[in-house]
Amino acid sequence: MDEDSRKAMMQNKRDNMRTARTNGRFRRRAGAYVMVLATSMLIALLGITSVTVNRLKFRTGHGLQQAEQARLLARSAIDIGYYSIDQNDNWFNDIDEDSWTTRNLPGGLSLEWKIVDAASAERAIDPARKIRLLGRGTVGEAVRVFSILLEPGETGNLLTNPAAESGVSPWQAIGDVDLTRSAAHQRGGDFSLFVVPRSNVAGAVSQKISADIVNGKTYQIEAWYYPQTTPDTAKISMLIESTDGVFEIDGASVAIESKRWHQLTATVTPVWTGERSVVAIVIASGTAMAQFYVDDCYFGLSDSVPYPVSVVEGSWRRESDTD
Repeated sequence: MDEDSRKAMMQNKRDNMRTARTNGRFRRRAGAYVMVLATSMLIALLGITSVTVNRLKFRTGHGLQQAEQARLLARSAIDIGYYSIDQNDNWFNDIDEDSWTTRNLPGGLSLEWKIVDAASAERAIDPARKIRLLGRGTVGEAVRVFSILLEPGETGNLLTNPAAESGVSPWQAIGDVDLTRSAAHQRGGDFSLFVVPRSNVAGAVSQKISADIVNGKTYQIEAWYYPQTTPDTAKISMLIESTDGVFEIDGASVAIESKRWHQLTATVTPVWTGERSVVAIVIASGTAMAQFYVDDCYFGLSDSVPYPVSVVEGSWRRESDTD
């Protein structure tokens, strides 16, 4: 190999070494850049994930907080509903069944309560049967509904079978009148009494009182009256027979113009002489041949509780939030 060839070969070797060192430095710098970029992306991803998780935790916690507040409002609604019933001796007539009573509170909160028949919300309430008291609380989108069972307590009603749920007896027709039990119209429960005169007379129905009636005491008479024909006049009264004759104590007379349930109420103070033999309440029409229905009757001392209720122990339960 001559001198020129040897010098050319050495120069080529030095050039190859320089190129290798340059490529190595480039690869190291590129690798470092990729590592920094990956680290930055990982840090950013971790930051985004942390924010997302915190947001989800906040939303979940906020939702749980609203649900708990709704639950407490539902319990409060039941307390208010029970107090409203307990403090109203005539709650059965004053409170609409299956209808929410609502109280709106600041901040978009609300609590509601209602009563329904314990066996079926489709059946009319009867004070002689159990009822269910529902309470509903709403906080934002959270809704909770709970309920308790109420059962009838010791009533002051001196009538037997006051709503015809057990048949017709001991109710009796007065005069030439047919008396049957009907499911066509009912104020409470499943049945009512149906009075149909057979001749040109005013229909009347009565029940004898077996309890001991006190001379000079004040009593309350109540009845619900549904006319089959209008106009009509509905009457309630008290009848007493004694050895000195018949004593009739007028109660109330109501002019009726529409076909719907009308409440008849009267306060009477029976006074008689002689030895009493029969005491009865009478519900009658003032119109000859008028047909009518009678339901949910009451007779008792004016200071007694006609429709007492008490809570059934262990009956608390959660209901569907759409009830």
